[in-house]
Amino acid sequence: MQPVQRTRRPPVRATRETHRHRQQDDPDESRLVAARPLQGQPVGLLMLALYRTGRGVDALMAYEELRQRLTEALGADPGPALRSLHARVLRQDPALMAPPPVPVG
Repeated sequence: MQPVQRTRRPPVRATRETHRHRQQDDPDESRLVAARPLQGQPVGLLMLALYRTGRGVDALMAYEELRQRLTEALGADPGPALRSLHARVLRQDPALMAPPPVPVG
């Protein structure tokens, strides 16, 4: 049995800077969340879109940013549906991927 190699995770600050840079690349996605910064549904849609395009880290950052906004503004946490989505992204649940297109014919 070979020893497990540990990889270094980037510092949270570096990850957030990368996330902000990517948000600038996706102004449409960011606008939906910016219009309703304390609502979970737009963040859930954004998380799903990011995850489905191979950007799981950005999906997790979107959740974390909402969680921080809710804590600061309301002293609350995201609702159960968004917490469940967060857990599924962490587990890399294959069911989150979009179903394959149905052939028309």
